[in-house]
Order: sequence, then C-alpha cells, then structure tokens
Amino acid sequence: MKDVPKLKARLSKAQTEAELLKAELTQKQHAYQSARELVKKFETALENLSKRKDITISDHARLRFLERVDHINLEVLESRILSPEVVKLIEQLGGTGVYPSYDFKVVLKNYTVVTIIAI
Repeated sequence: MKDVPKLKARLSKAQTEAELLKAELTQKQHAYQSARELVKKFETALENLSKRKDITISDHARLRFLERVDHINLEVLESRILSPEVVKLIEQLGGTGVYPSYDFKVVLKNYTVVTIIAI
C-alpha cells in the first residue's frame, strides 16, 4: 500500500504531461492549418499570374493609331523615307543596303524598307 501514493503522483504527473502535449498538439495543428492556407493562397496567386497574358499592341494597330488618331499622312511619311535621292541610290546600287537621307538612313532588304536609323 505504500506504493499507492507514489503511483498516484506518477499518474498525476503523466496526466499533466499528456494534457500539455495535447495542448501543444492542438497549437501545432492550428499553426499547420494556417501555414497550409498561406501556401494555398500563394499557389492560387501564382496560378492566376501565370494565366494572365501581357497585353500587346501590333505594329498594324500602332500604324493605324498614327494615321487615324494623330492624323499622320502615311503617304507623306513614305515619300519622306523614299525621297527621290534615296530612290535614285536604290536604283543604282540595288535593293539591299543602307542608304543615307537627310537626317536618317534607310535600311533595305530585297527592296523592302526594314528599318530607319537616326543620324
């Protein structure tokens, strides 16, 4: 019978430890749930960002904007790019090359103007 008080003390201590572990376990489960919700939130945000497309403007739309909104006369623009002097050089030297104009250079490839270089 002498062992009964010792066993009761050990039982009480074990019960207290079990309750503390249970409380820690509950706390860890809540922390785990919060972490999982945060992970889900980031995954969803990342998925939404990867689905989103960047909006682009085609060269055709840019050209039509300049023509129709800014009222730039494209025929005047073309005649400035292909001035009589530049056309004469192209006729003499061929349809591929870099030809100087007044304040820019005209770059042609196979008789097509591919770019303009500012001087």
